[in-house]
Amino acid sequence: MWKLFRNVSLNSKVMVLTLCITFVVVLATGGIALSLQMKEMKEQLTKQVVGFASLWSSTIEGEEVKKIIHAGNISDPSYQKIYEHLNLINEKNSPLFHGFILMPDETNKKLYSVVSSKSSEEVIGIEAFQPYDASEEFSKALQNTLVTKEVTSSSLYDKKDGSWISAISPIEDSGGNIIALLAIHADASNIDHFQSELIYSTFADQIRQVSPNITG
Repeated sequence: MWKLFRNVSLNSKVMVLTLCITFVVVLATGGIALSLQMKEMKEQLTKQVVGFASLWSSTIEGEEVKKIIHAGNISDPSYQKIYEHLNLINEKNSPLFHGFILMPDETNKKLYSVVSSKSSEEVIGIEAFQPYDASEEFSKALQNTLVTKEVTSSSLYDKKDGSWISAISPIEDSGGNIIALLAIHADASNIDHFQSELIYSTFADQIRQVSPNITG
């Protein structure tokens, strides 16, 4: 291979070297651009889901949720009221957002769903009064909410039902005690899809920009 390379003309060697340098430049420049765009997309989605969680949790009465927890029945009027309320998150705001209410059980260190919504049932498989299997990223955000009593968000994470960014907001009773948590999952699968498109388009743009310098 080296002997073959030594026998080619100087112009050909320069061309090969230029192509190699160009390839490295394309990878570096395209990778940086892709990283910045992906970061911006994640930040925008996170900001949106945190805003919705903060807004919607303020419209949920803690005492109503208390009634649901004590009743433990989806036929309870309070459950139906909150269920329809949570449906509006998906119907009125964005089909990418799915809200539901969780209750942490300090006794056995588990999470239980208290109120689901139509979209959280269909897309995520949330069922009322059933254990909730939280991801590590979701659990970290949840613990932050329990400690700070503020809305917190997770990093992007993958589960078998998709890629998500979640926001968690506390729901308090009249005494200021956290009795439940509003969780909103934002579907981040489109970010992964857009990432593939960005890789292709970014690299193609970079190659078009440097092509004149190679052929000129």
